Amino acid sequence: LQGINGDVAANYALGSDIDASVTAAWNSGAGFEPIGNVSSFTGTFDGLGHSISQMLIYRPSTSNVGLFGSSSGSDIQNVGLVGGAFTGNYYVGSLVGNKTGTNVTNAYSTSVVSGSSYVGGLLGLSNGGTISYAYAKGAVSGQSQLVGGLIGQARFYGAITNSYATGAVSAQNANYVGGLVGQARFVSVSDSYATGTVTGGFGTGGLVGYLDQTSINNAYSTGQVNSSGGAGGLVGWNNRGTVNNGYWNTETSKQ
Repeated sequence: LQGINGDVAANYALGSDIDASVTAAWNSGAGFEPIGNVSSFTGTFDGLGHSISQMLIYRPSTSNVGLFGSSSGSDIQNVGLVGGAFTGNYYVGSLVGNKTGTNVTNAYSTSVVSGSSYVGGLLGLSNGGTISYAYAKGAVSGQSQLVGGLIGQARFYGAITNSYATGAVSAQNANYVGGLVGQARFVSVSDSYATGTVTGGFGTGGLVGYLDQTSINNAYSTGQVNSSGGAGGLVGWNNRGTVNNGYWNTETSKQ
């Protein structure tokens, strides 16, 4: 798996589940070296329904942290990350830290993820491309801004469909924090939900922290929302976004 860095433009498939617990002792405790950190991953990766368990990445001063640190125009599908922990600075996600034009399909994570900004349970930054049939269940924490249960920030004409997040999102002093997405900007969100407790600063929402010229269709949130200001049960802050058939639980959200 680590050898993918030798050819980031090739096509790969997992033949079996991988126990990655040994990565805790790699690189003087920094763990697995993210794929595509020097040059973005541009190939395809098909997990064939297999999982990678107990992977550790502990690089708190490094940006672009995840199984794939950065990817561009690639396809990643049919893979799960089970347990383990991913720690970085900016652009941190268990699957991909920073993706551009990459399509993610049928992928999930139960890993713990932490960073400063652009932090998500599965994806840190999603810049274009589609995310479908994806979910994250692990706890997510951030410090500065753009923190989400599934995606830190999704932007520029991408689409999120049939996806969800259930983990707690904790970013008490951060702006734009959401149970599913920290900020959704010029994208669409449909047939998706979030159920985890969300704690953040300005622009904290049960589903989306900052809805920026984005449409939400058929989506809901049920988690408690705690914020120092600019909070909402479904959306924390809305800038010309639209919501159709979206709802939140007023009792459990406290909003």
